[in-house]
Amino acid sequence: MGNIITQYWAAALIGALVSTVIVSRIKIHHFFITIILLAFVITIAIVNTQNLNCISYYTYCYGFVCSALYNSFVAYGVTFVKNASSKNVSFILVSGSAGAMFSPAISSLFQEYFGTQIIMNAIPAFYAIIIVMLVISQLLKRKK
Repeated sequence: MGNIITQYWAAALIGALVSTVIVSRIKIHHFFITIILLAFVITIAIVNTQNLNCISYYTYCYGFVCSALYNSFVAYGVTFVKNASSKNVSFILVSGSAGAMFSPAISSLFQEYFGTQIIMNAIPAFYAIIIVMLVISQLLKRKK
């Protein structure tokens, strides 16, 4: 249990490598929705588990999925630009890095105000909202 951070980052490294290969071979929106669904399920499992022995497995899974999710966000963002330049990709990467930098500070404020359990239960809800928004955007895209 003490090496949970190592487990997360080891899985994140593998997730980054594997997702880079996968993203280049399948439609990004299919991969994107699949990864968000996996993150949704894994987060629910982490939040609601009663068996602490399972946490290390969930940590591996969540590290993999979070890393793959980041890669898919970048790939999905680039699809909105007809001829994506290195500037476009750099902007997306900088935005993601800024979000990663500010998120601990912001989430700690929310955690102080709402408490850990409410915040942890809100994470799957946010994933669900993102999934619904992606499905709606795909439906609207098909109508055009």
